[in-house]
Amino acid sequence: MSASLSASDPCCLSAEVKLCYTSRSYFVTLSTLQLCLLLAFSSSDTQNMLQLTERSGLDEEELVKQIQALVDVALLLADGDVAAEAPASPRTPENAVAVPLQLTAHSELHLNLEFASKRTKFKVAMAAPKETPQETERTRDNVEEDRKLYLQAAIVRVMKARKVLRHQQLVQEVIEQCQGRFVPKVSAIKKCVEILIDKQYLERSTEANDEYKYVA
Repeated sequence: MSASLSASDPCCLSAEVKLCYTSRSYFVTLSTLQLCLLLAFSSSDTQNMLQLTERSGLDEEELVKQIQALVDVALLLADGDVAAEAPASPRTPENAVAVPLQLTAHSELHLNLEFASKRTKFKVAMAAPKETPQETERTRDNVEEDRKLYLQAAIVRVMKARKVLRHQQLVQEVIEQCQGRFVPKVSAIKKCVEILIDKQYLERSTEANDEYKYVA
């Protein structure tokens, strides 16, 4: 028995799907990636990982992540699931237990034809898509830039209050200011001090090489 599914707008990042193969109608909100996988079961109630990979174009890691979300709410059943062998005790979103999937290219997924839920409308958790290397690098750069600005502000606060400080004392007080947010590297603090000297917020003391003065 194959599934009949309809989506409100497959071009959106998320879509509402009406399940027409169950004893009652359900409306499910899910991501378009999850929709693509679920629609594969319109032609057959069972699909293996190789077939789903070819249909979706996703790599293995991303595919398992999206399938996991569908299995967690009992829309799909993985090999070995009790509900696949015992329809008398159907797996539902209310009794489903999230267990990390161990899948191979030949692992089979089954449409849960006995699906039932107390709710007629629900959402499937939308697994965040994997970041590209460029996005990961951009995120890391943004974090570093935010931390650099935070360090500069912390140094200015400390020096404005203390007026004159030796390098080691300044480092210790800045680290204390950053507690609860991140642990700055001493080298990063030193770079920020140099930046603030260039910006004329601070100046080196003429009395000691490792001493700074706040410039009002």
